[in-house]
Amino acid sequence: MSSVQRIRQGAPNRKRKVGMAENEVCLLLAAMAYELMHAVRCILALVADEGWSLRRIRERFLKGACTIVRHARQVVYRIAPAKTALWRLVAESLRQPMTMAEVAA
Repeated sequence: MSSVQRIRQGAPNRKRKVGMAENEVCLLLAAMAYELMHAVRCILALVADEGWSLRRIRERFLKGACTIVRHARQVVYRIAPAKTALWRLVAESLRQPMTMAEVAA
């Protein structure tokens, strides 16, 4: 994405220009998503003792069926039984602080 003024896609009747601030937010969100994927990849490599590419994470870890239940002030994600073991391993490793030696390994 660049800081050049461009016409926003999606709204058929409204054509407005997207400014620098909106481009910056999109870029920061994309960077944060990449950082999160990289952190999950490192955790999965430690837990599963094998390398994980970003594509493999997306296909096998993130593309699992889940049900979203909204009740009162809570949103609950119910993950499909086939994916729960992998998600549980990642959740447990996120709760434990890691040393720099474990991250570098």
